[in-house]
Amino acid sequence: MRAVGIVRVSRSAGREGASFVSPGDQRERIVEACERDKYELVEVHEEIDVSGGTPLAKRKGLTAAIEAVEAGQADVVLVAYFDRLVRSLRVQDEVVSRVEAAGGRVMAMDFGQITGATAAQWLSGTMIGAVHEYYRRSSKERN
Repeated sequence: MRAVGIVRVSRSAGREGASFVSPGDQRERIVEACERDKYELVEVHEEIDVSGGTPLAKRKGLTAAIEAVEAGQADVVLVAYFDRLVRSLRVQDEVVSRVEAAGGRVMAMDFGQITGATAAQWLSGTMIGAVHEYYRRSSKERN
């Protein structure tokens, strides 16, 4: 299996504190996961100062990862943490739908496979995605 990693840090992320995970730390976790799960790491796209709510059309790294799966150059889109993939249910649905339509998988190391394959898996992913979107929206209201 060939994987494309995504590393994302938003422009509003605090650059310190327990909740901040640096791009280097995210990349390291992706590399470790590939070694553990025997994935060939094809590429890692870094999206620095990119909100998790940004539309897919404006997410160059994530779009490139999806297109690699669609072109048969990768099998998995991999992130260290679910919320580093997206903080938008609309974008989440678009990512998962496109990757799965191409025969690939979307994986978050802290969650597992993000999929709509069964009703229970769809519900679980949607609930966690909704929590991440809520956090993004509520943070925006406070600023």
